[in-house]
Amino acid sequence: MRLSKWHLKAAIILAGLGCSGLVQRAMAGSQEPNTGITVHVYNYAKVSRHNLNEAEQVAAKIFRNAGLETQWVDDSEVSKVTQENPADPSLKSLTHFRLKILSHGMTDRLALHDDVMGLAPGAGADRVMVYVCYNRVEDLAGTQLKAQAMGTLSRPAGLGRLLGATIAHELGHVLNLPSHSGMGIMRGRWDSSDLRDLSYGSLLFTPAQAEVIRADFARRYGSPSVLFASAQPYKAF
Repeated sequence: MRLSKWHLKAAIILAGLGCSGLVQRAMAGSQEPNTGITVHVYNYAKVSRHNLNEAEQVAAKIFRNAGLETQWVDDSEVSKVTQENPADPSLKSLTHFRLKILSHGMTDRLALHDDVMGLAPGAGADRVMVYVCYNRVEDLAGTQLKAQAMGTLSRPAGLGRLLGATIAHELGHVLNLPSHSGMGIMRGRWDSSDLRDLSYGSLLFTPAQAEVIRADFARRYGSPSVLFASAQPYKAF
């Protein structure tokens, strides 16, 4: 994503605590429980537990408004050997995603443009990896706090909400939203109005975007008859 004053532009092709899956699968007259998507979090930036919990909660609520539940797994302490174990079933599942929250140094090594905040690398329909440049999310949060102190902003979005919305945006890209929209969380540029909406919990996937996300989840899950519960597009949290 790209940041310019009050604007946040998503990088090209470029969530909470205790959320249990409510998505169900309808098969042969019965419904098989399904936990929705699982996000494996690699917290290389050492984001505080408080901020990470809030970010996960925000992202989870954004996806719940789109009708899709999430589960969050802290894989930061998992060894590299375990992460790369080919026997790990999560490595083969298209409904398990990997979120790497990058440190400042890791972001620098990627040689991204200064205002890029995140990336969903690769191409194609089956991507499962997203990156978030945490120090750049912090920069935006700091800018908002300074504006509040100067009296030019009454309600900053806050670091946890900014991180959660950035995560949701990036995951939206790998869930078959490759292009940006003129409205909602997938806008190519978040302006001050969008950030205000985020502070109130109303920067969300549009109904059309939510439909695409649900369809892609059904494809990844392997059933066109997935039953989505609690689909409430555009209900502020």
